[in-house]
Amino acid sequence: MHLFFNLLLSAIWLTMLIVAVSDCLKSNNENKPLWLVAIVLLPLLGPLLYFRFAQGRFVSEL
Repeated sequence: MHLFFNLLLSAIWLTMLIVAVSDCLKSNNENKPLWLVAIVLLPLLGPLLYFRFAQGRFVSEL
C-alpha cells in the first residue's frame, strides 16, 4: 500500500511538471526563463505557482 501511494504521488508530480514546462514553453510570457527555473527547481511549488499566476493556457480569459 505504501509503495502504491508513493508511485501515485510520483506520477502526479511528474505529470504536473511535464504539463507546466510544456505550457510555459508554448506561452508568450516575457518571464519564461524565470518560470522554467522555478518549475524545475521547486519540485511541487513551482508548477503550482505557475498554474496559479502565469499567463498560460490554464488562466481563464473573461
